[in-house]
Amino acid sequence: MIVWGNGGDLVDLAHEQVQACATCGQNRPFKVFLKYRYFHLYWVFGAITERKYLQLCDICRRGTEIPKEQLALFNVQAIQLPFMRRFGLLALAGLIAAFVGWSIYNGR
Repeated sequence: MIVWGNGGDLVDLAHEQVQACATCGQNRPFKVFLKYRYFHLYWVFGAITERKYLQLCDICRRGTEIPKEQLALFNVQAIQLPFMRRFGLLALAGLIAAFVGWSIYNGR
């Protein structure tokens, strides 16, 4: 039985600026977030399928998407996503290749 699924997370990139919020109608602090989606096998071996950078109001969590090309304007720090969520499927493929290679080598 193969257990697979998907999930997502919202990561605060720790940049804050005050601007007018269209939803709240007041000047509010806005932060930049990375919203990503991932696919996984057995909750361990994953791969990121989508990334979006968002500038959201700190109060109502509404805002706009930031194109990746404009991300440098916000002076955010690089974030390290969990290794197995980024490269888990690649690690699984490497384990399978190593096992197959070991089996062929010892099978002779």
